[in-house]
Amino acid sequence: KTLQNELASIQSNINKIQSETGEQMALIEQYQAEIDALDAEISVNTAIKESYDVKRAQVVSEIALAREDYDYRVSMYLKLMQFIYENGNTNSFELLFSSENISEFLPRRDNFNDIMNAANNLIKEIEILLKKKIFIGLFKTKKN
Repeated sequence: KTLQNELASIQSNINKIQSETGEQMALIEQYQAEIDALDAEISVNTAIKESYDVKRAQVVSEIALAREDYDYRVSMYLKLMQFIYENGNTNSFELLFSSENISEFLPRRDNFNDIMNAANNLIKEIEILLKKKIFIGLFKTKKN
């Protein structure tokens, strides 16, 4: 009987171990499912991050182009303002009297008028852009 009792005890221990093993396997499967879910979430978040990185690069590029355009317009504006300041008192009579003949006067007058029109148009363009607040962030972020 002692052998039978010992065999029963061993069988009981085996059943207990098998039960614990089953519970541990269930926990392992649960943990694996959670790991798989987290891996999937990481993949989604990585894809989202990459799409934001692409969008960010596009915005940075657009800002750089806008800065270049703005800087170009400002430099042109400054050059035109300098020209206007230096030649602001020039009028058609001055151009006429400083010209040797009418064929010299007409192109000079046309050039002067073109420059003045370009200055006015540039001023209007800059005002429109500023009103639309296209460059509002450039003033805050531009570092010289």
